[in-house]
Amino acid sequence: MTSINESDNLRPVIAGQNLHVIPQDFNGLRPSYQFLAYVRQVAGGQISQDLLGTDRPEEVERLYKETSAWLRAGV
Repeated sequence: MTSINESDNLRPVIAGQNLHVIPQDFNGLRPSYQFLAYVRQVAGGQISQDLLGTDRPEEVERLYKETSAWLRAGV
């Protein structure tokens, strides 16, 4: 299974609360999943910066083409 990160949001559990994030903490994180990566880092983990995301449309298009070809070949 392959996922494509199309949307990435960071919202407080209680609406209107300040998340106390520093914009510089997102430097170097891919825009298509910067908040996911940030949350993982804060928790002590890490996330690959090579995942598919809408900020790399050529890679996403290639996956769609390969998947479509694979589906057609199975018919």
